[in-house]
Amino acid sequence: MTHITDHKTIHLIGIGGCSMNGLAQILRDRGYAVQGSDANVSPFTQRLQELGVPVAIGHSADNLGAADLVIYSAAIKPTNIERVAAKERGIPELERSVALGQLTEGYKDVIGIAGCHGKTTITSMLAYICESGKPDATVHIGGFVDILHGGVRIGAHDMFITEACEYVESFLTLRPTVALINNIDDDHLDYYKDIDHITDAFRKFLALLPEGGMFIGCAGWPDCDVTYPLPKGKVESLPDPCPTCGMPQVKVTAFRSKPRTLCIDPNCETNKEPDVVVGECPKCAEAGKKAKLIAQKNPRTLKRFIRCENYDECGVGYPLPQYGAITATDEVCEHCGAPMVIVTTTRGPWKLCPNFSCPGKEIEAEKKAAAKEAKAAAKKAPAKKTAAKKPAAKKTTAKKAAAAKEEQAAE
Repeated sequence: MTHITDHKTIHLIGIGGCSMNGLAQILRDRGYAVQGSDANVSPFTQRLQELGVPVAIGHSADNLGAADLVIYSAAIKPTNIERVAAKERGIPELERSVALGQLTEGYKDVIGIAGCHGKTTITSMLAYICESGKPDATVHIGGFVDILHGGVRIGAHDMFITEACEYVESFLTLRPTVALINNIDDDHLDYYKDIDHITDAFRKFLALLPEGGMFIGCAGWPDCDVTYPLPKGKVESLPDPCPTCGMPQVKVTAFRSKPRTLCIDPNCETNKEPDVVVGECPKCAEAGKKAKLIAQKNPRTLKRFIRCENYDECGVGYPLPQYGAITATDEVCEHCGAPMVIVTTTRGPWKLCPNFSCPGKEIEAEKKAAAKEAKAAAKKAPAKKTAAKKPAAKKTTAKKAAAAKEEQAAE
């Protein structure tokens, strides 16, 4: 496998992602020539451009330029035009988490903040501490933090603090000297089979600690399991308890959504949703088996997902949006064969393919980027010149004309 230290000019595909933009800034600080591309303009891409990092909006083989290494996020598939071009030119590639893991090897102390919930909050708090005093650490966060104007704090080269994400076991690429585990829950069940599978992944993460390394965790976990998951969004407390179970209620306002009142107890009847059969599993069908795909809600995490009833064998699962009623359709995605579902929110119904890895999502993103480029080009096009109109001759009245003739005759 290629190593990041063997290269000088690095191109990041999906540079506007939460983690990728921070990685770009850290690489730039470490002396690499950094550039990248993304399908859309975002606060992250704008911040990078302010810092002088070249960012191309839209994907094209020409974006690679003189890059001798390509880093791509998990959302970028092998069919991406830039990844295809990199392979044709013999440019080595690294997945984002692998590149981040290699980057951490250059720091004396690496602090990994892990857990199924609260990673961004804890890492942001540590970044604020670093901003306010000591230590002068480099901090990498998977979200936008106002005080940092992004998701990264560039500090000294001896300490690195980063979120250690358990999804698809990506935190196993890190080389931590200090590991903090905030909690363990049955999350990301589109990848993990059950809570034991998740716990094993965290054990592997702790096994990465060197001799003399430090583990920070809750001494009472899991016996003091007094935690309540909440959906993403702004959370505000409410004075009145839940009328169904008596537990506290909160008001949650998600991005571009109306406020919702929720009971904090995931086992409350108000938080339960019926399972919905959305179609047949395409992978099982290829193997000559029949298995249903079922939309479910995890009562502990409030996360929703579609999962095959034969999941232990086929491993087919798709994440779903947190809000909105799920309705099955008779359609399947033309790109990946996953069942199409209708999600009805306060903004109305919308149809989607739940497969996060569907190649159709990349095709749609490229179409949108091309449309934006065409619109921007049309605005920059010079306006057509119109012929200047000649000033209209002034009209004289008959009386003025007669008076002029009399003056001439008198002369």
